[in-house]
Amino acid sequence: MQIKDKKVLIIGGGSKIASAIAKRLLEQGATIILQYRNHKPIINKVKLLQVDLQEEKDCENLISSYLKLESSGPDIFINCIGDFSYKHFKDLTFQEFKQIIDSNLYIAFNLCKLILPLMKEKKEARILHFGYSGANILEAKPSILPYHISKIGVSLLTKTIAQTYAPNILANCLCLGIAENNDFDFSNKIPLARPVKLEEIAEAVEFLIKSDYITATDFYLDGGFRPTYS
Repeated sequence: MQIKDKKVLIIGGGSKIASAIAKRLLEQGATIILQYRNHKPIINKVKLLQVDLQEEKDCENLISSYLKLESSGPDIFINCIGDFSYKHFKDLTFQEFKQIIDSNLYIAFNLCKLILPLMKEKKEARILHFGYSGANILEAKPSILPYHISKIGVSLLTKTIAQTYAPNILANCLCLGIAENNDFDFSNKIPLARPVKLEEIAEAVEFLIKSDYITATDFYLDGGFRPTYS
């Protein structure tokens, strides 16, 4: 897929990762629509939608607002939303558990169900979710349980979409380890001894969008890092 003149909807637009992606795709000639909640992105030549996506109706409002800006559905949907929590299962409340699941999995599901009908008539389209480098490890992670569960779910959701909507829609999951905007220094646990740069994340996104054969894939961009949360 060529990116020039394609419409790209990015959710979680207030993050540094989303901003890096948006800037790179703008350079390729795409039209960018960024959703954000609180932190307004400062990027020229993008269209902004301030919408909270906590509830199903909020996701419907986002798509309605998008369709007021654009005459047809997005060619590319990129999901950068996903709260993280480091809290042991023994101390975890139901609301804390639910918040992480909602943020990472339910929003992805709700928006895909709304966007896919707009995409399915297109000759080609792309969906990209963000996973994490431990999402293929089916073992107990007591300190990040809801995050771990939700990212496994996102991976399965992505593969289901890829299988259901092939060959027109390609869907992949970009699984990061530690990014340079992370608040913690895990460099000593990364075989390549540094976090992934924001521009490297944007480069990987561009690569996956342009590929006409990669789909249903967990694409690892983690420098060999494997989380050891317990």
